[in-house]
Amino acid sequence: MTGLSNFLSFPRIPSPKIPIIENPNLANVFYDRLRHHIKETEKQLEPNYELLIYYYPPGGEPIRVNDIGYHNPSLIILYGHDSKGNENNILLHMQSVQLILKIENRNQDKPKRGIGFLGE
Repeated sequence: MTGLSNFLSFPRIPSPKIPIIENPNLANVFYDRLRHHIKETEKQLEPNYELLIYYYPPGGEPIRVNDIGYHNPSLIILYGHDSKGNENNILLHMQSVQLILKIENRNQDKPKRGIGFLGE
């Protein structure tokens, strides 16, 4: 990806070519679309940048999301840590999922960690 040396910008990810789906109201379809967008974004980052994902609960502090899972018919599970290092599992109806994706210059001393996708 070019241009990141001057400023940060997100790549524009085209929608995946998904065949006709039997039931688009299931969590696995939403999960697959999330996974596609996140993986495509990660692929386009320059090596010294990292994609971070945050969930901001209503009235709470942000949770850095490390892994994402689902359970049909409509449950999305976010696994992450708060600013104090406490582990969090967030159970959400798929219509309530709102995530913030951030591109940050990463610390070269630490290994790059992608987002894990755990499935059902």
